Amino acid sequence: MNADTAGVLARLNDVCDQVLAPRAAATDREGVTAEQLQAVAATGALSLPFPTELGGLAADADAIRQSTELLAGACANTWFAVAQHRTPTTWVIQSSNTALTDKWSEPLVRATSLSSISFSHLRRPQQKLTIRRVTDGYVLDGSVDWVTNWPLSAVCLVQALLVNDAHSGPDEELVASVLIEPQQAAGITAGPPRPLAAMNGTHSWPVTFDRVLVSPDALVAITPKPVWLTRANQAADDAHPAVFGISQAAINDLSELGEVTGQRPIQRAADQFATELEDLRGQSYALADQAAADPQEGERTRGQRLRLRAAAFGFGMRVASAQVAATGGAAISADSAAMRRLGQLGFLMVQGQTRDSRAATLADLTQSAATL
Repeated sequence: MNADTAGVLARLNDVCDQVLAPRAAATDREGVTAEQLQAVAATGALSLPFPTELGGLAADADAIRQSTELLAGACANTWFAVAQHRTPTTWVIQSSNTALTDKWSEPLVRATSLSSISFSHLRRPQQKLTIRRVTDGYVLDGSVDWVTNWPLSAVCLVQALLVNDAHSGPDEELVASVLIEPQQAAGITAGPPRPLAAMNGTHSWPVTFDRVLVSPDALVAITPKPVWLTRANQAADDAHPAVFGISQAAINDLSELGEVTGQRPIQRAADQFATELEDLRGQSYALADQAAADPQEGERTRGQRLRLRAAAFGFGMRVASAQVAATGGAAISADSAAMRRLGQLGFLMVQGQTRDSRAATLADLTQSAATL
C-alpha cells in the first residue's frame, strides 16, 4: 500500500470516528446528509478504486476492502450511499461514449458530483421499466421501486431492458444503460421515500418515468443481458467486506462493554468472535482474489465462495445477537447500535441477492439449526 492510499485510509478512519459513528443512529432515522458524504469524499475514499489519470488512486482490493469495512462499521447507511456512487462511476469511465465520459468521468471519480443507480429490477421476471430507442435518443417508460441517493445525486445510471429494438436479434435480450440528470429531465416523478425496516437513512425513493426522452449522449452502454447478469452478479458470490465491517464494530462494542462492566463472559465472547472473524475474513478474501485473477479458478471455487458468503451473514447475525444479549433491555431502545446492526445485516442479506446466494444462505441457516 502506497503512502497516498495509507493517508486516505487514515483520514477516513478519523471521519468515521469523529463524524459518522457519533451520529449513526440519527442518520438511520433522518438520512445520510450531503455534508457527511462531502466529509467522506474529502478524504479521497470515494476515489480509491479509479484510475489516477482521472483523479483516482488506483488502489488495490485490500485498500478498498479496508475502506468498506471502516465505513460500514461506522455508519452502514453512509457506506451504502458511497457504494451506490462507485458502481455508476465504473460504468461511466468504461463507456465508449466519449461525449459522456468527457463530461462526467472526472466529476464522478473525484466525487465532486454524486451518482445513484437503478438496476435491481432487472433480476425480476417481470419488468416495470423499459428503454426504447427513438430517432433522437432513448425513451424511459415505467417505474422502479427505489433508487438510493436519489435526492442527493447529480446523475443516475438507469439500466433497463431495451425493447422493440431493430438492432437486436429476435431472441436476444439487451440491457440499455443511460445516465440521466434527475433535476433536468422532464417526465420524472420521485418520492416520497419508502419507509424501510432497516437502512432507512439511504434515501431510497420510488421513481416513475413517463416517456422520459434522453439524448444519444446519455447512452453509457448496450449490453447482452447474459453478459450484464454475469457482471452484476460477480460480487454476489463473495462475502462482502461491509458484513465484516459491521461485525467488527459489534465485536469492538462487545469488548468495550465487557471491560467497562467487568463481565468476563462478555469479554470471552468478544475474543472468540474476533478469532472467528479473522479466519472467516481471511478465507473469503483469499478466494475472492483468486477468482478475480483467474475466472476459471473462480468458477471452480464458486460453491465454496457462496458458502463463505452465507457463513459471513450467519456469523454477523450471531455477533449482533450477542451484542443485543449483552446489552440487555437497553438494546430495544430506538437508538440501539446492536439492534440497528441486526437490521443492517438482514438488509445486506437480501440486497443484491441471487438465486444461488439465497440457496447458500438458506442451507447455512438450516444446517446451523440442525446442529442445535
